[in-house]
Amino acid sequence: KHQRHNISEDTWRQVYEFSRCVHEDLEGYDPE
Repeated sequence: KHQRHNISEDTWRQVYEFSRCVHEDLEGYDPE
């Protein structure tokens, strides 16, 4: 099995979960 960029599936899962949390937190985010 070829692994691109040597990143494990577990790491991708963490990144995915993190980005989902950030996206939810930034709903309606106003930089002003």
